[in-house]
Amino acid sequence: MNYVLFKHLRQVAGFTQTELALKVGCERSIISKVENGTKPITKRMESRLHLALKEAGISGKEVLLLQQVIFNKKGMDNSVT
Repeated sequence: MNYVLFKHLRQVAGFTQTELALKVGCERSIISKVENGTKPITKRMESRLHLALKEAGISGKEVLLLQQVIFNKKGMDNSVT
C-alpha cells in the first residue's frame, strides 16, 4: 500500500486523521506524515487500517476496487509502497 491509497481509504471511511490515529494506535502527526509520503506505512499500521475499514463497513473487495480506480486514473504504479 502506498500513501496515496492510504489517504483515500481514510477519507472514504470518513475518518479524520485524529480518529484514524486512535484506531491504529499512533499520533495524528504520524498519519499526516504517512499521507504526505514522508513516513513509510508499517505492516502493523496497514493491518490496523484494514481492521478500521472493516469496522466502517468497507470490505477488502472495495479496497481493491478503490486501489484499481486510483492507480488507473493517475497512471501510477500500484506496487509502489
